[in-house]
Amino acid sequence: MTSTATVAGCLDALSDDSSGDGNGNGDGSDNGDGDGNGDAGSGDGWPAIDDGEVISDFETADDWTAVTGELETVSDAPTGSQGLAVEGDGNRAAMRIDFPRGIDLDGWDTSLAVKTDSVTKIHFEFMAPERGSHLTSIRDIPADFEGWTRLDFGYIQKHGEPDLANVRRLNIVAVGPEDGTRIVVDDLRKTEAVDNGKAILAFYDGRDSHYELAADRLEERGWSAAVPVDSDRIGGQGRMGLGELDELTERGWDICSYPSVSTPLPEMPEDRQQEVIEGNRDDLAELGYEDGSRHFFAPDDRMAAATQTVLRDSHESAFLFGASPAGAPPTNLHMTPLIWGPDLRGGVRRAINLCDQFQQLTVLRIPRIVDTSNGEEAGSNSMPLEDFEELLDHLETRGLDVVTPSDLVDGNLGSNGDNE
Repeated sequence: MTSTATVAGCLDALSDDSSGDGNGNGDGSDNGDGDGNGDAGSGDGWPAIDDGEVISDFETADDWTAVTGELETVSDAPTGSQGLAVEGDGNRAAMRIDFPRGIDLDGWDTSLAVKTDSVTKIHFEFMAPERGSHLTSIRDIPADFEGWTRLDFGYIQKHGEPDLANVRRLNIVAVGPEDGTRIVVDDLRKTEAVDNGKAILAFYDGRDSHYELAADRLEERGWSAAVPVDSDRIGGQGRMGLGELDELTERGWDICSYPSVSTPLPEMPEDRQQEVIEGNRDDLAELGYEDGSRHFFAPDDRMAAATQTVLRDSHESAFLFGASPAGAPPTNLHMTPLIWGPDLRGGVRRAINLCDQFQQLTVLRIPRIVDTSNGEEAGSNSMPLEDFEELLDHLETRGLDVVTPSDLVDGNLGSNGDNE
């Protein structure tokens, strides 16, 4: 399982200009001030949206500066007359927009429409107001994905003491193959953040240990969770049966779709993907798990554009590894990022802390839990009970609201804690 990598100062190798005032033309007073009219995407298609306010509609290249190569206007854009592309000869392609007067992103989440034909990661940097005080989001792009999608940029790295009320520069850095990287972008927006940080605990495969060691610990705290399962494996060796899943459903848990596949979904024809995706959903609904069956967890964290198309028609949310938190709710619910829950000191504690500070969402994948006091060792695909308890304690200490996927899509995100 991939853990969240620490990648700092992504633009340092590309540009030595870190003053924050730059040479771009965006001055925070015209179309780059975050006071957009909220109509980008009207009459056009996904992944442009209507929610929130426009930061940049990319209808002019004047506000943006290429850090690698040159900017290129692209007519293949989801909203307006154009998007912008930038290309690099190596494994980085980057552009930036400067706001000498600053823009206010305090209490807002940021998202962007992107076309990612040769991109493996996107780093989004918020200079608030300069490199010594900035936040970074890192989003993994599924290897099979080519085409347009929308990404939500939650914070996974913090440097200094950023002031999001005074953001002077936004950097978009695409990481790709060594022989050249290209990214196309459109419809950069901000949407209002929630009043308190959120977390979803996803107990993959519905293991016996999730019921025996986790369920009561969550119940003591008044929390519910998600259990992504394959309907055909319910009650199998080491897995919860219908009785346990029914009990968790009564406690407010979501029993979600996580089909087992021998051939990765992106390698299947689209009609076969649809059959697999909708089949497991329907089986779970017939078992009485209608609410949870609306939510999909991608097998092996793989997704292609065709997979996302099927999911947008068949499910209300979808989750896969993404390396960072997101806004709550994400503007693209069908590519909600999650991270590897056992990686407490490699990024999970930091993600929780930042979600608390900036009112965002982290989704944590929880594997089989092992009580090492019984002499059993925890392997790379399991989590020691003491680490799981530490995770719960940290969520509780930071005051995050632990919610379910259904809470996310149904708008039940009211705070149970104080927003500091």
